[in-house]
Amino acid sequence: ERLAAALTCPAFPLCLGASFCRAIVRDIRVEGNLPEVAGWAFVSQLSALGEVVPLSRHVVDPESQFERILSDGYWVYPTPEVPGIVQPDPMVRTWVRQDVKNE
Repeated sequence: ERLAAALTCPAFPLCLGASFCRAIVRDIRVEGNLPEVAGWAFVSQLSALGEVVPLSRHVVDPESQFERILSDGYWVYPTPEVPGIVQPDPMVRTWVRQDVKNE
């Protein structure tokens, strides 16, 4: 309930990785289990049509390279034209270590 309340009135703008990719929270529900529907944004390694923004992940070992943000895919938002997919686990890790890429 506290997370749902924070999402309705965030203290800072919500972003999907990079600050230019603003997140929009349209529907907040507290559920006991993950709903088995295709309404979640999903990650694609390939570019897709519809509502798409880059998936930017924070690099947690920046000493291995000079970047602190890694863009390695796209968030795809379901629309009537581009429906979502039912996933067993819709959560996406938003950080990455350079020695263990694409987890």
